[in-house]
Amino acid sequence: MGPSRRKGRHRAIRHSAYAPVPIKKSGLLPRPDVPLRSSRDKSHDYYPLSKKRGYTLICQTTLTKYNICVIFDAMGLVDKGIYDSFAEAKKTGQKKFAVLIDPDKVRLDNMQQVIDQATEANVDYFFIGGSLVVNNMLDHCLESIKKKCDIPMILFPGNSFQISYKADALLFLSLISGRNAELLIGKHVITAPYLRVSPLEILSTGYMLVDGGVSTTVSYMSNTQPIPANKPDVAMCTALAGQMLGLKMIYMDAGSGAANPIQAEMI
Repeated sequence: MGPSRRKGRHRAIRHSAYAPVPIKKSGLLPRPDVPLRSSRDKSHDYYPLSKKRGYTLICQTTLTKYNICVIFDAMGLVDKGIYDSFAEAKKTGQKKFAVLIDPDKVRLDNMQQVIDQATEANVDYFFIGGSLVVNNMLDHCLESIKKKCDIPMILFPGNSFQISYKADALLFLSLISGRNAELLIGKHVITAPYLRVSPLEILSTGYMLVDGGVSTTVSYMSNTQPIPANKPDVAMCTALAGQMLGLKMIYMDAGSGAANPIQAEMI
């Protein structure tokens, strides 16, 4: 069965003879009977896969065979301009400044003051959202910001209803510090089809709630226990697991109104 193609950069491939698997990342076993090929963007080389047996990966001394391969080229989504700016800043050691705006707590008539202060302070990003958005102000908030400045707006959704195409990007948050299946993957399954066709840049992010000394709205709403503030090893292992699962970023949060900030040692 040959490769099925869709518009864009997403390709779902089943038993394909031409599925590009990067050698450096996958450890694909060399196949001397098949010529080496280069990817379209010349970023890596690959060997075509076997139609009969799928492809073979090597991990230490264990060989694993797969018959179905789904390949996402850059997640098949829009250009990763904001994520690239994060990665470049990390590479160069540059700090970025983000301001969180809760649509429930900011009045539109005060928005100009917020934007003026943000511009003066050289804010790099606005994070828009909160644990509760009980009014219909999200779109109005985004429209107001976009009219007054060009600071990128990144959605920081407290639930699957806090989505708007008027923003520039969205933190696709998975609450990896808790054990609530709905916030680990459940809600994501519902929103994924809508995000797939949206103009938003999707930023896969592991959300880690850390004990800030008091019970917070996000802890109550998510029905999860935060990571103890004095357990940096637990936070480290949680973040490492998120990275191994493919999450590109980690967002650590003590919650609004926390009595104590997250310790520098944990960060």
